[in-house]
Amino acid sequence: MPLHCRPRLAVLVLLLPILVAATAQAGERRVGEDRYRARELRLNQHRGSAQEQVALALEADGGLIAVWESRRQQEGRYGVYARRLDALGSLRGPELPVNLGRGTHHQRPAVSAGAGGAWLVWEAWGLDGSAQGILGRRAGGDELLLNAVTAGSQETPSAIGLAGGLAHRLALWAGPGAEPGSGRIRGRLVDAQGAPIGDELALSESPGALDRLPGAAALPGGGFAVAWQRQVPGLPGAGGVYLRRFDAAGRALGEERLIAPGGIEPSLAGLPDGGLAIAWLEREDIDWRARLLRLAPDLAPRGVIAAPGLEQGGWQSGVAVATNAAGELVVAWNLLSPAGEEADVWARRYGASGAARGAAFRVNEQADGWQAMATATGATRLVLADDGRLAVAWAGDGGQDDEKGAHLTLLLPADGFRARLSLEARLALAALRERGAGRDAPAATADFAAGAALPHQPPVYDPELASGSPDPQPSWPGGGGRDAGWQAILNTGWTPPDPHLAVGPNHVLATTNGALAAFSKTGSPLWQLPIEGGGGFWGAQGAGGFVFDPEVIFDPIDQRFMAMACERTNNRSYFVYAVSASADPTGAWYKYRFDVTALAGNDIDSPNMAVDEQAVYLTADFFAPDTYLVYILSKASVLGGGAAVTTSVLHTGTQSMGLPVEVTDAPAMYMIHANESLQANSITFWAVQNPLGAPSLVSTALTVDTWWDPGTARSLGTSAQIETFEARFWSCVYRNGRLWACHHIAPTAARTSVAARWYEFDMRGWPTSGDPPTLVQSGTVQPGGSGFATFNSITVNAAGDAAMCFAYSSISEYLSIQRCYRRASDPLNTMQDPVRVKESTVAYTQSRWGDYSAIAVDPAGYEFWLIGEYALGSSNWSTWVSHFLEDLTAAPAAPLLASAGEAWPNPSRGETTLRFALGASARELRLEIFDAGGRRVRCLERSALPAGELSLVWDGRDETGRALPAGLYFTRLAADGERQVGPKLTLLR
Repeated sequence: MPLHCRPRLAVLVLLLPILVAATAQAGERRVGEDRYRARELRLNQHRGSAQEQVALALEADGGLIAVWESRRQQEGRYGVYARRLDALGSLRGPELPVNLGRGTHHQRPAVSAGAGGAWLVWEAWGLDGSAQGILGRRAGGDELLLNAVTAGSQETPSAIGLAGGLAHRLALWAGPGAEPGSGRIRGRLVDAQGAPIGDELALSESPGALDRLPGAAALPGGGFAVAWQRQVPGLPGAGGVYLRRFDAAGRALGEERLIAPGGIEPSLAGLPDGGLAIAWLEREDIDWRARLLRLAPDLAPRGVIAAPGLEQGGWQSGVAVATNAAGELVVAWNLLSPAGEEADVWARRYGASGAARGAAFRVNEQADGWQAMATATGATRLVLADDGRLAVAWAGDGGQDDEKGAHLTLLLPADGFRARLSLEARLALAALRERGAGRDAPAATADFAAGAALPHQPPVYDPELASGSPDPQPSWPGGGGRDAGWQAILNTGWTPPDPHLAVGPNHVLATTNGALAAFSKTGSPLWQLPIEGGGGFWGAQGAGGFVFDPEVIFDPIDQRFMAMACERTNNRSYFVYAVSASADPTGAWYKYRFDVTALAGNDIDSPNMAVDEQAVYLTADFFAPDTYLVYILSKASVLGGGAAVTTSVLHTGTQSMGLPVEVTDAPAMYMIHANESLQANSITFWAVQNPLGAPSLVSTALTVDTWWDPGTARSLGTSAQIETFEARFWSCVYRNGRLWACHHIAPTAARTSVAARWYEFDMRGWPTSGDPPTLVQSGTVQPGGSGFATFNSITVNAAGDAAMCFAYSSISEYLSIQRCYRRASDPLNTMQDPVRVKESTVAYTQSRWGDYSAIAVDPAGYEFWLIGEYALGSSNWSTWVSHFLEDLTAAPAAPLLASAGEAWPNPSRGETTLRFALGASARELRLEIFDAGGRRVRCLERSALPAGELSLVWDGRDETGRALPAGLYFTRLAADGERQVGPKLTLLR
């Protein structure tokens, strides 16, 4: 044997055991016309939290690189991690952190690979001075801020490598547009070393519209194509999936092309001749379904639109498409259960001619639980290699000791790769065939934290975060069917925000994860502080960087504000608590930090706070085992800032109870718990006895109407679904001997919708009296009899009038804040019709919302105040405070746009007149006209308009005077910034 062959043999001898062992968990499956050996493995080693947003790319040597976001792994914050695999799916070392900087959130990564190595991009909070920015990094290189425009949110990045032999890369993302509430697709080219080439690129250009969720594909010669989703804020139904081609310098080649009116969440891949394959989701009845279309280089359709999962039906999400050098392609999507709690990844293969190669097949091996690709992203999640391998990145269970892990499924052709592989790989593949299926867990280094992911996970926090985006209409004076209110705390970087509120005689105190703020009752901000860290509200008490789930109350007995939150620092659990020195929250506060690790453990979560005449009650969930801590403060000891006198009781086996905000003239502090099962009709009441001595708990149960555990919530314009967790009591209040409580539930066994259930109980002096509580009345609120009413809160005033606040969405409505009301004299078991308080302007594509809302009674009267969450971007939330006093004898104030009008003639063959009414004089009025694809085609403006009925004439032409084609057109009116949807216009030719 020649000497120069010996090192190769030595390497082969060393590598073979590793490769064979690493591929031993493969099992044979038939996929379409092919047989495969399937490898499925967990990528993440850290298992103390959830891993999501998994993306991957094919490297130049045939290996793979996968990236994901990991919740709370970096000092309570999100971080981005990566792991490499060889061509057969063997792990090439441990998981590695991608982001070099710490102290802020790093999320939603994307990766490209190939010649020049791997290049990664992701969102980072606050590093550009305003909400999210986009960072990029070559493997082994430094981080680089890619976005030049820093105002507002830059979000949902994706990345590709370009052809042409220069190893250039393209990063693209959704950023703000020129007008308030609008957005456009932006990008940046970088060279092989990761250095920017030229300026930031503006890749889409429709004024007044919101362009988001970009994806891209490389074209021969170094050019690229970009696909994105367009929506028009305030005009549901306008928009769709767009596509545009660019040369290697980022110059547009032709106009934007509308591919799929009404479509959402596109994925794009290139074909070898310069054509494209594009996949998207399209509404079909109440579900989203995957669609596929092949396009020629001139963007002409090749064949008809395909429905890869036609036989399955159901709710599909996360669609992705991949191609190879032979022109073959594969489409993958998630298929969700009717209640949205289980999901699987499915795929279907197509030949170079576009003909399907067999039926759709399930990608993930484990059929139970949640296994799903990332939704609403252009990042690559699916790879079809030239040698026939198929790789899919997804998150979820997988049956490998992590219910929320990052996973990869690799399908290897059972008859060998079509392309030539190395000797080592071919020998390892042969050994794999001989050994058959095994289930060896992937090798891993020591975990960062022990324990499985929790069913309800605390949010994470960004300590250097600048505020999120302001609302284009930050306040509302009332009238027009809406309550008066204002934008309160803007996005702080925590997800979800957990908004909460308390009302005093002259002030409103609001809190979210990441902030505590005081306002006047007219909405003027008085102060705002972070709730964590040395510079935060509890900084002097030593609070660390992971303070979460805050709540605030106003104690009407002693006229004080109170605030509290959970904290996890250095593997210990704390309550942080504060009480104001007076009814003025701008004055002094007495602040405390209680280490409760020795009492219950180091994994505090989901707290509540309540107060009565003698004590303050702080409660929280703990895990392993499941326990519930009731931590009690002597009220007299803390009202003056003295040393706190405390007692406690730890209950085992039951968690997530609801506590009344304040209790007066009651025999005990009550707690309420919903039976935790798929179907239930039992509620348990608990009472805290002898709270300042040796506290103990007693309980009694009561049967109520049956409910089912809620499934996920859906909303307009996205396939992403909101987690609702369980039917826990998020809110309750005690007044005049009655306990009012609410929770969200599934009203039917199908669990395909969520409703807001409320109750009034007569406590009858229990437990002192010995008489058990009874149900006085209950009801279920679900606007329109369908949809998803979630995260509800309830209160009652001194007159016995009750009000409830909740989030609402449906497949035809964005997430909104709504409230309902009942007078004490109304018929039992009824609420009056809900009122929409504030509506999101866009689809929200994240999976967490809430986790709660809050509603309170003004101590100065009977008025109700509430706080809730709404969305201003795909991942950009804000909060809204509003108030109302239901008085049917008072005429509501007229809105500025008293009527959005009607059009005549409609349909028309040219001119049409739009009539509307102003409730008061307006400085300026704007009529915007959009086509069905969401492109603004005309804007008519008038100034100095008087109150009363007015009209505008549209001649059926665009801004250049060109006659527009026949079709459906949407209108939107704005008077001094106040927007309303106008009539839809049908133009005939």
